[in-house]
Amino acid sequence: MTDRDLLKDEEFIEIQKLNSVESDTRRHSIVFDKVMNRQDNEDDKDHVHAIHEDHNDLKRIISHHTEEDNKLLHNDEFLKRYLKNLHIAEKRRYRNESVISFFSDVDFDNRPSIFDGAINEPYLSSFEGPVLEKQIKAFEKSKKEMKRERTLEINSDKQNNDIDSRSTITTTTDLETPTISTSVSSADLVRNSSTYNYQRVPTKYILNFSGLYVMFWMILGLIIVKGLIDYKTEYGNFRNFEILNIFITKKLDVAKVDFSMYVASYGVVLIQWLVKRGVIHWKNTGIWMAIVFEFGFMIFFYYAVLCLVDLHWISRIYLFLHSVVYLMKMHSYSFFNGYLWCITRELDYSTKALAKYKDTASEKILRVLERSRDFCQFELSTQTVSSNNEMKFPDNISIPNYFMFTMFPAVVYQFEYPRTQRIRWGYVLEKVSAIFGTIFILIVVAQLFMLPPLERALKFRGQPWENGTVRTVEWFYLVAEIDPGLTVIYMLCFYLIWDAILNCFAELTRFADRYFYGDWWNCVSWSEFARIWNVPVHKFLVRHVYHASMNNWKLNKVQATLFTFILSSIFHELAMIIIWKRIRGYLFIFQMSQLPMAYVTSTILKDKPVFNNVLFWCGVCSGPAVIIALYTMF
Repeated sequence: MTDRDLLKDEEFIEIQKLNSVESDTRRHSIVFDKVMNRQDNEDDKDHVHAIHEDHNDLKRIISHHTEEDNKLLHNDEFLKRYLKNLHIAEKRRYRNESVISFFSDVDFDNRPSIFDGAINEPYLSSFEGPVLEKQIKAFEKSKKEMKRERTLEINSDKQNNDIDSRSTITTTTDLETPTISTSVSSADLVRNSSTYNYQRVPTKYILNFSGLYVMFWMILGLIIVKGLIDYKTEYGNFRNFEILNIFITKKLDVAKVDFSMYVASYGVVLIQWLVKRGVIHWKNTGIWMAIVFEFGFMIFFYYAVLCLVDLHWISRIYLFLHSVVYLMKMHSYSFFNGYLWCITRELDYSTKALAKYKDTASEKILRVLERSRDFCQFELSTQTVSSNNEMKFPDNISIPNYFMFTMFPAVVYQFEYPRTQRIRWGYVLEKVSAIFGTIFILIVVAQLFMLPPLERALKFRGQPWENGTVRTVEWFYLVAEIDPGLTVIYMLCFYLIWDAILNCFAELTRFADRYFYGDWWNCVSWSEFARIWNVPVHKFLVRHVYHASMNNWKLNKVQATLFTFILSSIFHELAMIIIWKRIRGYLFIFQMSQLPMAYVTSTILKDKPVFNNVLFWCGVCSGPAVIIALYTMF
């Protein structure tokens, strides 16, 4: 076999597209994508020059053939495709940091949640009351001691008449504040050279907010008790508590549908098992089977929840959101393992081709194959082996492995996650109590503050448009009336899902990374909010939507961002259709409006973080009420 045979091999052409033959570049690795910085300006000029050199080299490779052979090679469809796409393909693997990687785009580590770090853990194990005053007094005491020691040192130097002239300009030793406590960072003391006055560099104290946490729940509890007393006084009993009745009716039907969705999600394991057994190939058949299965799963259960099963809107929205979670888990599981199958197949081909053509192929061709083999070996050896060496790819393709993934509070699949040593059953009890307690509060708030104005507003939906003015005025009244209660529900739903439920499942599965949300309440732009208020879904969108669209469809960053927002907005609108059984598009428009608002806050209002945070909170507090009122009355 000669170069001509390889250059006409379709699989080798694909490897050529993925592996550059430049000596000064290296194929992107899952691990090292973050540290391989690229300079896109001057480097790109050199890069284009190198690509032309590659073309010339290929011409030289085939120059020893006859004229007829050369004509055949130049007219070869696969070779033409390679020569045409070499520049783009090389950039895909070597220069575009957002593609190929399935690890460097997201990260898992041993991290507590914000509430655990600042509230729950100190409150449960080491709450000692006020700490700030103690820290300040300890600092003042240490400052006085250091000042007294310095005075004694100066007096001693004067008595000995051995004061160096430089001592009035610089300090002979570095002065640092002794450690005050484990709850405060170390502070430096700076001496004024002429008067020996000490000035403190601002010190950051780590405070315990457990008291505020308790106060919040106490105030909310008193509001709930007051509301229940008023309801009992007005109606005499709680039999007509409609929201509670919704929660306790048709729970068996909800459980059946939910269980059916869960069992159906194991279809992706079957597809991977077929690939593992060699029945099908992932690249040719498996990927299309996975795509069709995921679309079928989503369409079938969406239609079933919306039309086939007679359920209330609370049950419908729960099942829809759970189906989206299953869909994300299935997609991540399928396409992560699919990537590994592609790497495995490329390694097998490159290894065999090297052995077959080592004596006949040119150095240029062999270098491509060697680069491909080395990269694939590195990927498989570093990313598909667990830390205890108990499992290697494709041993992870099994029902027990997928079962554990479905139990983890993560929608991005990878070979291994950080784990804790043990389950803290006291912590689990706290989170279980928080789950049921928060659900109870949500029921009461919805019944007392949301249901009456919404039922009154629904009467306007069927009125003719001649009464549009009256309906508009009532819409403003509705927004003002439901805004406080809906804001409380919004905050409680966030706490219920991203702190109570996810932390409970994380503790039961010993899942160590509790970074489910960031401090989104400090956001100064909607782009920040989109990233940190729901970290698990954000990780999925980054890997399987944003980066995948750039890799597969060659979108740039702006286009990929727009596509990600559009897809996310579509699913938000589908949730509204599930609730209201109407197509309006209000939430889709509000979701997409985050893009121009993010642009304004990052450019025009860039230097006004406090004002941006106020605008952000205005949107958080008023946005849900405006949207719900629109769906209710129009």
